[in-house]
Amino acid sequence: MRFTVELDGKGDSVVIDLHDNAGHAVGHAVLDAAAADALIADLAKARAALAEAVSDELEAGARVTATVDPLWQVADGLRGPDKDLAVLALRHAGFGWLTFALPRDAALTLARSLADEAGAGPLH
Repeated sequence: MRFTVELDGKGDSVVIDLHDNAGHAVGHAVLDAAAADALIADLAKARAALAEAVSDELEAGARVTATVDPLWQVADGLRGPDKDLAVLALRHAGFGWLTFALPRDAALTLARSLADEAGAGPLH
């Protein structure tokens, strides 16, 4: 099974075509933004449940497209019931808002690593 994913001519919809191994068309879907968001969310949930887990390490040559200067939020309004977690939300143009709940120690390590990478010097 193979599929192609393209934009329609106006950029209003995502067009997905499915083909069997012989190249015969077996399915076609046209998704607006809301339907594309729902499919992405469903695929992410299904992917997370697969027996073959996503690697714990970012592998050399991995298909990674960086979002330059993404919108981000760290706000009390995003906090869950566990106040020991710092919540970071990053906006990706294709995946939407991705939210991560970090234990305080991990959040501090991330802040220090980002400051070091940016050349700001060590944080105390």
